[in-house]
Amino acid sequence: MWLLFVIEVTAIYRLAYFLLSVSLLIFSAQTKAELTAVKLNIEQLTGDGWQLNGVQLQLDSLLSNKALLDVKIKSLQLEPPFERLKLLNLHCGLFQFAEGVVVCQQGWLKLPIKGLLTAKIPLSFTLSHQRSQLQLKPIGFIGGGLVILTATLKNQSWQIQLTANQLALEKLPEWLQNEYLSVSKAKLDANIKLKGINQQFKTLEFTLNAQKLSLQSADATIATENVHAKIQGKLTPKTWQAELTLDSGAVYNEPVYLELKKMPLKFKGNGRWQQNHYWIDNFSYNHANILQIKGDAEIVNNQLQLVNLQFNSNQLAKVSQQYLQAFFVGTGLEDLMIKGQLAGSLQWSNQQVTEIKADFSEIFIEDKAQRFRLQQAKGNINWSIAGEHQSSLYWQQLELYQLPIEKSGFDLISTADSVYLKKPLLLPLFDGNIQIEHFYWSWEAAQRDELVFYGEINQLSLDKLTQAMGWTELSGTLSGQIPRVYYRQKRLGIDSDLSIQVFGGQVVVSDFILEGLFGNFPSLQANITLDNLSLDTITHKFEVGNIQGNLSGYINELRLENWQAVSFKAWLGTPNNDKSRHRISQKAVKNIASIGGNAAADAVSRGFLGIFESFIYDKIGMGCYLNQGVCQLTGVEAAEQGYYLVKGWGIPRIDIMAYNSRVDWQVLLNRLKRITETDEVIVE
Repeated sequence: MWLLFVIEVTAIYRLAYFLLSVSLLIFSAQTKAELTAVKLNIEQLTGDGWQLNGVQLQLDSLLSNKALLDVKIKSLQLEPPFERLKLLNLHCGLFQFAEGVVVCQQGWLKLPIKGLLTAKIPLSFTLSHQRSQLQLKPIGFIGGGLVILTATLKNQSWQIQLTANQLALEKLPEWLQNEYLSVSKAKLDANIKLKGINQQFKTLEFTLNAQKLSLQSADATIATENVHAKIQGKLTPKTWQAELTLDSGAVYNEPVYLELKKMPLKFKGNGRWQQNHYWIDNFSYNHANILQIKGDAEIVNNQLQLVNLQFNSNQLAKVSQQYLQAFFVGTGLEDLMIKGQLAGSLQWSNQQVTEIKADFSEIFIEDKAQRFRLQQAKGNINWSIAGEHQSSLYWQQLELYQLPIEKSGFDLISTADSVYLKKPLLLPLFDGNIQIEHFYWSWEAAQRDELVFYGEINQLSLDKLTQAMGWTELSGTLSGQIPRVYYRQKRLGIDSDLSIQVFGGQVVVSDFILEGLFGNFPSLQANITLDNLSLDTITHKFEVGNIQGNLSGYINELRLENWQAVSFKAWLGTPNNDKSRHRISQKAVKNIASIGGNAAADAVSRGFLGIFESFIYDKIGMGCYLNQGVCQLTGVEAAEQGYYLVKGWGIPRIDIMAYNSRVDWQVLLNRLKRITETDEVIVE
């Protein structure tokens, strides 16, 4: 905006200089005639990019020491965007000329630019063959502020200097404001120096200082509030350099909001251009020393062709707080906290990223939702669209959903559109390990599988696993094969059955699908089959009491939402033709009876049954169909009233009955939690 004003004033200065030079030639001519007045009328003067119409130049009192000069121009026509400058009136109150020197003092210039300047601008000028100078004394702007302009011509070299103080930018007329950015408040100080030779511009040096700058873009994606901004730089016909500092107020660039009082922003850069080809040779962005970005770029015909960036941060915690969290809002990563150090580079060309390199150390990542935690990690990323490259990640501890994976790490090989494990990955966990034999991730559009892996689980301690997950503690170990697992379109699935050896039997998981794993509302679907699990092993650490025998069954059409069960069809009970020993402790009898509710109660301690520590049973089992928060219960066998949860055998015989076939799911869960609080059973 101020550059446009300087160019306008430059054009005016050259026109005035031309007209006054014509007068000077007249007065310096060798003639014996005595002139008292000169009047010159020119219908039209045309130059490169301008046209004057109806020019009147008049000199009076030529024989006195104080001549008067009056110049009137009917219209001044310029090319856009200066076409609004229509009239120019010049008057000298004190005009002198002698020995080829013209001096104008106590003059004024009228530039009726609507809504911008005061009506008359004080001026003075000196014209000579060796050196000429024009000075516009303090100019008052509408809304406040002053501008001083000085123009000097020496031989063929010229210089224009403009100084502005406390200009109210919000008061500028609409035609001088940017259509994309509107200023609601700002005071501007400016110092601009323009140099050239003949018609050729050579250098432009500028310093702009804005206080309490508040602006907003038309689409509301960019805004500032009470910002102190200082920009200084230099331009030549083929090069530029600039430096911008923002050190107070606030800046918003959707979605990032930065408060600058204690964390200023600094931009620096230089470059060059040739016709429609631009080079940014050196660019830097420094945010209070928490993030530094440097680089260069190339632009051809207003299209970005090449970018090289180097980035560095020793305070990723503050970078995460200032930048990343703004992008994570509303996603599954909004509670992510990152600490550590990072340095790297990025290359972009032909409308795509072509190379990424990064080294990171002392990395700490924590998800406040307790889904993910990484401590003391280090490694590097090496990727490009050409060839294969190796990257690595090593850590002291990794936690995934309360699963603490001990010190480990891996190396990856990357190609243009995929990464894969260089060698099998061993993850130490609960005195055992999970071994990933194969891992492959492809982001090629035509690739069916985005991520694929398989491996095995070896001797995980159930004691430690159940403690970590907050479940009832179990003893033994967990082993099994991990079939081909895929992650595609935010969905984690298994191509074949997952078989796990546990509790002396086998658990098979099939039709497994997990959606929204890293979101705020994950959902899981699966079918589970249990085959000949040892009840003795399962109940060893349960407060329910000891039960001997085997357990088989299924949990079909299982659906969890946000890790809470919403529907399933389940049956768990004694398998057919089970040859194992069937015994149930008195404590287990009491606790299982409580599942059926108080209506099923009778005291096992009554009579002689209280002297027995355990009883023989024929079969045990319970089924549940969960739908809309209600569990439809079934037992091992129907009775005249209710159904059997445990059907006894032998003498003394004990049967456990239940009478309520429909139970609220949350009520049932609460009964299971306090399963040791009742001793009520039915004894037959």
